Amino acid sequence: MRAFRFHFAVAVVVATLATGLVTADAKWTRVDTTNFIVIGAAGEQRLRGIGTQFEGFREALTRLLSSNVTRTAVPTVVIAFPDGKSFQPFKPAYQGKTVDVGGLFLPRRDVNYILLGPDTTSDALRPVFHEYTHVIVNNVAPELPVWLNEGLAEYYSTFEIGNDGRTVTFGRLIESHIRELAQQAWLPLNELLATKHDSPHYNEGSRRGVFYAESWLLVHMLLHGQPDRRPAFSGYTRELSTGVPPDAAWQHHFGNDDVYKAVRLYAGRSIMSARQFTLSDQIVRAPAVVVPLAPHDLETTLGEVLSAEQRPDLAAERFDRALVLQPGAARAMVGKAHAKNEVPRLAATTGAPADWFGDYMIGATLL
Repeated sequence: MRAFRFHFAVAVVVATLATGLVTADAKWTRVDTTNFIVIGAAGEQRLRGIGTQFEGFREALTRLLSSNVTRTAVPTVVIAFPDGKSFQPFKPAYQGKTVDVGGLFLPRRDVNYILLGPDTTSDALRPVFHEYTHVIVNNVAPELPVWLNEGLAEYYSTFEIGNDGRTVTFGRLIESHIRELAQQAWLPLNELLATKHDSPHYNEGSRRGVFYAESWLLVHMLLHGQPDRRPAFSGYTRELSTGVPPDAAWQHHFGNDDVYKAVRLYAGRSIMSARQFTLSDQIVRAPAVVVPLAPHDLETTLGEVLSAEQRPDLAAERFDRALVLQPGAARAMVGKAHAKNEVPRLAATTGAPADWFGDYMIGATLL
């Protein structure tokens, strides 16, 4: 496969979470892979599969982009809810109504959270991969044009790992975008390229769908269309990374190309190419370590998620549950104190070393 490399790219929707009880009789487990901590009640084998899926996404981005853009300095915790009832209280809310999503990606300064509902099909996880892509893009290229940032995130959101656990696909057709463009008026190219975060068509519901669809299609055409525009696209993104104004960079590489006409013709194609390659044995056979997960650790983790979402009262309730289950648990005590904006009172402890992640979260919360 010919990898098209950027020196930037890709992860993430910030949503408001509401607390709720997890399934009382579910047996929750934790599995640590090379780059992820996976927690859930789906059974060890299923959790290993989820870990492989996210390790595969990360490796795919590394190979398509660069290892420099997929390195993260903080842990990423994946929480897989076993059913709709247990996931429901953790869905985001908008104007007082629950938003029906398949998952959330929540990046924070000290830890990243990925929350998954029971439906872990590729379409259900598209919002998660979209936002994960944003995080990586913004880490290395925070000033990308809005259309390119969203177009890349939509392109990579179509990540799919095959049933063999080895084959990875990017660039699948997003039928809802094609329908949107067939039914709605397109944005003129100059408006699309000049879109800002405060632009009406980026914020108004009636036009937002067209903006996302058109941005995705333009990125898809630049990567897969004919004639081959990948060298020009690479030059354009390279100039952006050096601080060249977006309109000047576009003129340098596409000024003599009727891109708007080309992308409208591209929308009418019955077949669109996708990119496919095979994961390395390092990912497929990567060890996954089962780590004991006590009930109070689960409640503490969920409290930390709520605290990160600035829901201190609901977070404190979770920490209280953890302390009922394990009185004096240091991580829950620190979390509760943080939620209540108090100074934690901790007693010295002895015995076996604590879990590394628990120690990390105590230190991060105290700092």
